[in-house]
Amino acid sequence: MSEMKKMFLILCLLAFWQLSSAQQKSLLTPLYEDYSAWNPAAFSPNGLFNGGINYYKINSGLENAPTAMYASFHFPFVFQNMAVGGFIDKIQYAQFSETSIGGAFRYKMQLRSYNSVSGGLGGSLGYARFGKNNFDPRDVSDKLLQSDDNTSFTYNISAGALYKHKFSSGFASEEKVHQFLGGFSAKQIIPKSDFIHGSNYKIRRHTHFYLLLAYAYAFTPNPDIIPSVYMTSSFTYDQPIHLALVFNANFYRTFEADFGFDTTGKLLLGAGVALNHIAEDDNVKIKLGTSYDMRSYTTGARAGFTLSMFYTYDYDLTSYEL
Repeated sequence: MSEMKKMFLILCLLAFWQLSSAQQKSLLTPLYEDYSAWNPAAFSPNGLFNGGINYYKINSGLENAPTAMYASFHFPFVFQNMAVGGFIDKIQYAQFSETSIGGAFRYKMQLRSYNSVSGGLGGSLGYARFGKNNFDPRDVSDKLLQSDDNTSFTYNISAGALYKHKFSSGFASEEKVHQFLGGFSAKQIIPKSDFIHGSNYKIRRHTHFYLLLAYAYAFTPNPDIIPSVYMTSSFTYDQPIHLALVFNANFYRTFEADFGFDTTGKLLLGAGVALNHIAEDDNVKIKLGTSYDMRSYTTGARAGFTLSMFYTYDYDLTSYEL
């Protein structure tokens, strides 16, 4: 593979799985390693081949708790400043489930040697289903109970942009590099309503917007510890704005730890390990995380669980940059 581009988003930390009344998934999950889950401009922005699997479950001790799975691959065309990718995502919430498969295209423009901007477009087709195994049969007029096939097919179009900037201070061997990243994206660009087949039940899907701001600071020229801070936000029609703030520390490009909180009253914790050059230039990162609901009125299970595994073909470990 040719010489790698400078910067790539590795941490996507983040907030809380929110299933709104619009029944549109936000895909903002704690400590995701793959930001392409909600911004198509993040498919291999620095020209690396990647693949990842992310799993998240809210309130892991609660029966029928919401779960999400996202798997993707990123294939770069380095000399053309482009990349394509594919993904599968699935959510399960009580008797509702939806599985989507899709792809994305990303184009990167190198503005100067120290900054770049990427734009991306994505699309997917989905299959949603309402199971009726545990519905209360006492309401015989419920259309979902009367239907034999409570299913719906849908589509989702997304777009996003990603800006990255490096700041340098000091001279020659004493140079210290700081990094900034900003991203904005939208999913379900075309709002729509889906009717569950065989019933009059309607799923309303509104446009969701996502924002990421991140900054990493190097205290020394070749630091053993790199601290970072991430702020994320998501918002949609008729729903409160969701914010999360996460602090990350990377130790010796091998271990990392995360601490954060969000506006839903959740404490976010994570820890990861990197298996560098396990086979020549193959690198794997594994991260475990948890979200703990600190709100006093929450009853029952409070903790959520997330697992992230991310593969990168990266001979000089540039994937550790923002």
